[in-house]
Amino acid sequence: LAGRGDDAPTMTLTILRVVAPLLLEHTHVDPGSRMRWELEATASGCTLRLSHFVTDPQTAIDNCYVVGLHTSLERLLPCLAGQPIAWDWDAFTAAQAAYAELGLAPSIEPS
Repeated sequence: LAGRGDDAPTMTLTILRVVAPLLLEHTHVDPGSRMRWELEATASGCTLRLSHFVTDPQTAIDNCYVVGLHTSLERLLPCLAGQPIAWDWDAFTAAQAAYAELGLAPSIEPS
């Protein structure tokens, strides 16, 4: 999996299960964790259900996994509409602050 742009991350993942076009399950960079993407038909289109199964919740919190998923999924609709938008570090920081208040991300140190 390769990102785009300067300093884009590259991750090696293993596909664990595919039920086209309804399900994709793959490993995550965190050893032992996996992600499952499921589509469910609805009257108006479909619902995406994304599950991230982690082996160590504290590691997931410390590494901002929920923040990254939140920021990534906010970019999904523009991408599906053919108008992808660049990664937004300000949005990531705002999401991290909100999740930190819930104990689901590390607090942001004042600069």
